[in-house]
Amino acid sequence: MQLMTIITILPVIAFSYGDYLESNFEFLGHVPTPVSADSANCSGNLVHLATSSYSFFREFSNGNTIELYCDMETEGGGWIVFQKRMDGSVNFYRNWNDYTDGFGNFNEYYKGNQALYEVVKDGSFKLRIDMEDKTGEWRYAKYSHFSIGGPDTNFTLSVSGYTGNAGDSLRPHNGQQFTTYDRDNDLNPTGNCAEVFRGAWWYKKCHASNLNGEYGNDLYGKGLNWFGWHGNYYSLKSSKMMVRIKRM
Repeated sequence: MQLMTIITILPVIAFSYGDYLESNFEFLGHVPTPVSADSANCSGNLVHLATSSYSFFREFSNGNTIELYCDMETEGGGWIVFQKRMDGSVNFYRNWNDYTDGFGNFNEYYKGNQALYEVVKDGSFKLRIDMEDKTGEWRYAKYSHFSIGGPDTNFTLSVSGYTGNAGDSLRPHNGQQFTTYDRDNDLNPTGNCAEVFRGAWWYKKCHASNLNGEYGNDLYGKGLNWFGWHGNYYSLKSSKMMVRIKRM
C-alpha cells in the first residue's frame, strides 16, 4: 500500500520597504506589502492579509514610480486615493513641480497631477471627496464624471454629476486650469489665487473649495475650505479625494 504525501504550499508575503511605512501604517501593527501593477484600479492584491486595504506601484511617463493606496471599504471599495489631509504634518503650500510629481507621507499626501492624469485618461471615472469637520462629523461630495487634462492643458479640471451631503463646491471650478504660487493659471485679474489663499487648486476668481489650503487656518479662504458645508471661514479637519473607474 502506497502512502500519498500531500504538500500544502502557503503564500509568501515579502515585507520589503522598510521603516518608513512601518512607522506610518495606520492599520495598527501591520506593515503593508507593495504590489507591482499597471492597472488603473484597486482590484490587485491585499496590502496585508489582516486588512482590507490595497496598494500597488505604477510607473508613470515622467519616470516616477508611485505607490497608490486604495480605499477598499467606502461604497464597495476600489477607490484610488490621490489626496489625503488629516493632521497638518505635511506642508501643502508647494510649487508647480511638487504638485505635478506628488509629495507627502503615508498620513498626508498629494499623489501628483501627472499620476492622476495618467490614471484617469483612458477610462471613465468617478470622484468622491470625504471630509471631516472639527467635531468629528463626516460628509461627502461625489461626482459621476471626473477627469483632468494633461500637462499641456495645465491639468484642466472636468467634473460634473454631483451627489452627496456636503454641497457642490467643486463644480464652480469646472474647466479651470491648476494653479500654484509659482504658476498662475487662474482668472483672477488682481493676483494669484494660490498666493492669496495659501494653496494650490483649480482656482477661478478664486474659489468655492480649497482642500489643499493651509491646515488649521480659519482666516477667510486660506484653510481646507468647502464652501457648501462650512463656508470660507472654517478649515476642515480632514479630507480624502479618490477616484474609481465606473462599474457597469
